[in-house]
Amino acid sequence: MPKSRTAKRGTLRFRTSPFLFKTQVGMLLVITLLVITLGSVEEIRFYQNIGDALKLQRTSQALTVGIGALLLLFGVLIVLSVGRSVSGEFERAYDLLKVEVTERRRAEEELRRRNEYLAALHETTLALMNRLDVADLLETIVARAAQLLGTEHGYVYLVNSAQNILERKVGVGFFAQSIGFRMRPGQGLAGLVWENEEALVVNDYATWPKRTPTPRVHQNIIKAVMGVPLMSRHRVVGVIGLAYNIDSGRTFGESEVELLSGFAQLASIALDNAQLFEEADQRTLQIQTLYRADEEIYRHLETHEVLQALVDVAVDILKADKSVLLAWNANHTHLIPKAASGFQEETLASMAFTTESGLVGHVATYAEPVVVKDTTRDRHIDWHITYPEHIRSFVHVPITIDGQVYGVFNVNYTQPRAFGEDDLRLILALAQRAALAIENAKLYEQAQQAAMLEERQRLARELHDAVTQTLFSASIIADILPRLSEVNPKEAERRIKELRELTRGALAEMRTLLMELRPTALSEASINELLHQLGEATMGRARVPVNVSANLTCDLPHKVKVALYRIAQEALNNISKPVSYTHLTLPTKRIV
Repeated sequence: MPKSRTAKRGTLRFRTSPFLFKTQVGMLLVITLLVITLGSVEEIRFYQNIGDALKLQRTSQALTVGIGALLLLFGVLIVLSVGRSVSGEFERAYDLLKVEVTERRRAEEELRRRNEYLAALHETTLALMNRLDVADLLETIVARAAQLLGTEHGYVYLVNSAQNILERKVGVGFFAQSIGFRMRPGQGLAGLVWENEEALVVNDYATWPKRTPTPRVHQNIIKAVMGVPLMSRHRVVGVIGLAYNIDSGRTFGESEVELLSGFAQLASIALDNAQLFEEADQRTLQIQTLYRADEEIYRHLETHEVLQALVDVAVDILKADKSVLLAWNANHTHLIPKAASGFQEETLASMAFTTESGLVGHVATYAEPVVVKDTTRDRHIDWHITYPEHIRSFVHVPITIDGQVYGVFNVNYTQPRAFGEDDLRLILALAQRAALAIENAKLYEQAQQAAMLEERQRLARELHDAVTQTLFSASIIADILPRLSEVNPKEAERRIKELRELTRGALAEMRTLLMELRPTALSEASINELLHQLGEATMGRARVPVNVSANLTCDLPHKVKVALYRIAQEALNNISKPVSYTHLTLPTKRIV
C-alpha cells in the first residue's frame, strides 16, 4: 500500500479506508504481539545465552584462575630456578672478582716489594762499587735485606779455612750481641747451610732439635730463621741469614728465600771484589817485598852476610816470628844453622839434620817445600825444636844452586797459619833470590881470591923488577966500597951517595907496595907524602933525579886523592921505559 511522506520529518500519514485501517491496525497488533512474542523468545533465548555465557565465563574464569595459578606456579618455579641460577652465577662472579682483586693486590704488593728489592739492590750495588770495607758492606747488605722482609735481625758468617769453622762477622738486631760466635760444619742452621751448600728455613725454631745456643741471645725469642749460602768460585765462603722474633708471628717462604738469595749474590760479589783487591794488594806487597829483599840481599857480597840478610828479611817482611837457614857442613853430612833470627842459642846448638831427619831431611832429599799449618796435629815434626820455641806453624823450602840443594830455608810462626799459594810463592821467591845471592857471593869470593892471587903475582913481579934489582945494585956497590975507598976516594964518595939513593928508593918502593896491600893507607896519608914516596921510588928505580914540588894544604876527598895518586904513579912509571931522561919535575898546584 502506497504511502506518502510529508515535509515534516518523522510524521506518517495514511490515505486509506477505516476497514483497511483497522485491518492494518490488527495486523500491526498481531505483528506487535508476534514481535513481542518473538522478542520474549529471543529474550529468553538471550537470557539463556547470557546464562550459558555466564557459565562459560565462570568456567573460563575458573580455567583462567587455574591456568593463572599454574602459570604463577610455573613463573614462581621459573623465577626461583632462574634466581638460584643467577645467584650461583653472581656468587661465582663475586668469588672470581674477589680472587682477582686479591691477586691484583698480591701482585701490587709483590711489585712494590720487587721495586723495593731492585732499589735496594741498586743502592747496594753502588755501595759495592764505592766501598772496599767488607764488614761495613756486609752489614749494609744484611740490614737492607732485613728491612725489606720486615725484620730487624740478621747475620753473616764467613768461613775460616785455616781452622775449618764459621765465624759470625756481622750481626744486626739481637745477633749484634754475638759477633765472633763460631760454628763447625753441620752445627746449627748456619753449619747445615755450609755443609749442604743450600738454603734452609726453620719456621718453628723454638722446637727445632738441631738449634745451637747462641751466647747472649735467648732462643725462645726467635720464631723463624733462614740461611742462604754465600758462594764464590763454586764453594761456600759464608752464610747470610735473617730471623723473625716470636712477637711478629711471621714465617719465611719461597719468596723470602728468593729475595735473600739475591742479596747473598751481592754479598758474594762483595767478597770476591774484596778478595781480588786483597790479592792485588798482596801482589803489590809481594813485588815491594821482593824489591826490598833484592835491595837488602844483593848489597851484601859475603856469604854469611847474605844468609843473615835472608832470615832478617823473612822476619821483617813476612811478619814471621822466627827464621833459620840450614846449610851443609864442610863434610856435607849434616845441615847446620848458618844464619838465624828469633831462636834461642840452645835450640840452634841442637840443630843438626841429616837426609834421614824428618821433614828437613825430606826437603834436602827431594828439593820440595814442606808446609805445616799446625804443629800440634803433625806427628812428623821435631818436638825438641818446636816445643821450646813455641812454634805452631812453619814452612821449609829448599835453596838449590846448580841443581843441588845448598840448604833449607825455614820460616816459623808462633800461631797456626793457613799458608796460601801466594805465601808459598813469596817464600820460594825469597829462597831463589837467596840462591842467586849466594852464588854471586861465591863468585865474588872466587874473584877476590883470583884478584888476591893476581895482586900477589904483580907484587912479586914488582919486587923482582924494582926492589930486588935496586937492593941487588945496592949490595954490589956496598961490596966494592971498601976497596974503592982505598983506590979512588972521590969515586967512593959518589958511590956512597948512589947507595944512599938506592936504599931510599928501595924503602920508598917497599912503602908503596905495602900501601897497595893496605888500601886504607891511601886515605890516611896526605897527598904530599904520597907524591914524595912515588918520586923517591922512581928515582931509586930509574936512576933519574925526581923533583917533587907538592905543597897542597887543602883536604882532598878520598876519591880525588886516589885519582891524583894513580895519575902520578902512571906518569912516573913511564920513566922505566927505554927513554933517556936526565931530570924529572913533578909540580902540583891548587886550582880554585
